Amino acid sequence: MAEASFASVRKPTNRPKPITCGIVDGSTLWVGLSKVQTQAQAKKRLLKWCAKVRRSALTWFDPFLKTLTKWLAEIVNYFAERRSSGFVEGLNNKIKTLKRRCYGIGRVATLFQRLYLDLNVIKLALD
Repeated sequence: MAEASFASVRKPTNRPKPITCGIVDGSTLWVGLSKVQTQAQAKKRLLKWCAKVRRSALTWFDPFLKTLTKWLAEIVNYFAERRSSGFVEGLNNKIKTLKRRCYGIGRVATLFQRLYLDLNVIKLALD
């Protein structure tokens, strides 16, 4: 098939275009939160941003706003000490990926050798 005929095969997407205005720009939200010192300030800024999004009548943010409202107390807790479980979550993801990739390995020792290699390959490459 020629390149020109591929264009006619593509289906149009009905996805909304990304919003770049300051009202709902995700990067603007994060930059504002990175300067926050207390949990109260974080909660205030998040609620203020939610109010701006609701006033803008953007309906595709509704699921996110619902989740944010439901878990607001837990999300704001991050700002108490700015710690997260990112390392543990990343390690769990690597292990799950390895289990899918190495399905059928007969010995547990081989699985742990593979895990050791996957976790240390970056360290070895940097040395």
